[in-house]
Amino acid sequence: MRNKTFRAACCERFEISPETFEKELLWHCVPRRAVGLGKLIWRLKPSYFEPDLELIRDVSQCTSASAVQAELNCFRYRNRTSGFCRKVLGVRLSGRQLVKLAAESLH
Repeated sequence: MRNKTFRAACCERFEISPETFEKELLWHCVPRRAVGLGKLIWRLKPSYFEPDLELIRDVSQCTSASAVQAELNCFRYRNRTSGFCRKVLGVRLSGRQLVKLAAESLH
């Protein structure tokens, strides 16, 4: 039997459609304290979250939490956190939360 992908496991777990997976997972992984400001930024400049959405696309076909962690490590190497909103206010995808969701969803 083939293992579920992270996308399939999350869609099942959170009852979301595959079409909205990226956006829904983003909001599951943005720190709670930053969600309000994040949603405002999303409305004004959705491209701000493009690196985060790219990471979600990269991990969507992973079948283990360790594979998600490896993709996250590559992402962090290529995309250093910078800027006031990302670095200080934390308006970004939390890698820790992403790996936690992967571990819970891909058990």
